[in-house]
Amino acid sequence: FSIGVWDRAEKEFAQFIEKHPKSERRAAAVSFEAQALFQQQKFTAVVALLNTHLSEAGKLADQFLFWTGEAECQNTNYPGAAAAFGKLAREFRDSPRRLEGAVGEAAARAKLGEWATVVTLLQPPDSAFRQASAGLANNEWTTRGLLLLAEAQLAQNHFAETEAALKEISAELTPELDWRRRHLRARQGDRGRRRHRDGHRRDP
Repeated sequence: FSIGVWDRAEKEFAQFIEKHPKSERRAAAVSFEAQALFQQQKFTAVVALLNTHLSEAGKLADQFLFWTGEAECQNTNYPGAAAAFGKLAREFRDSPRRLEGAVGEAAARAKLGEWATVVTLLQPPDSAFRQASAGLANNEWTTRGLLLLAEAQLAQNHFAETEAALKEISAELTPELDWRRRHLRARQGDRGRRRHRDGHRRDP
């Protein structure tokens, strides 16, 4: 697993799970097998494996949900991804994956065009996203969440709210995230100008 021999890792973890049904390491083996499957792009198999063993996940339940959400997203099953990520974000407050889950749920809802829901997930102070991102202004997942929030506001022509979300973003960005921020600003300016022109055209 550590050196990326995914097919062998998949096979040997599956053998362990079958041979040692009462092992305290069984849930960990399931998680590792799921990740090995994921790396081979066997996304349907990932979901099936994790759902089969979710009841025995124990302390790794948040990891099971995370990889389920990731696999469902890759399979373009965005409702399934949103459900898994949302359960992780809301029910596992101490999980190190909570922030990723909160952003993952919002990203899946964005893929479905559910922009009002995206705002509801990311904007309120008591949302899982805000709680998990508190004090993590320079965190990549905080930035991704704020970019999603800005995009959702822009999709609804809420220009002031779009600008407010963009202003929350740290200046220390990767090239990819900086491009996304600049692209949103350009789209915001373009929509604002078009709306201004259309308003003048309708004036008597």
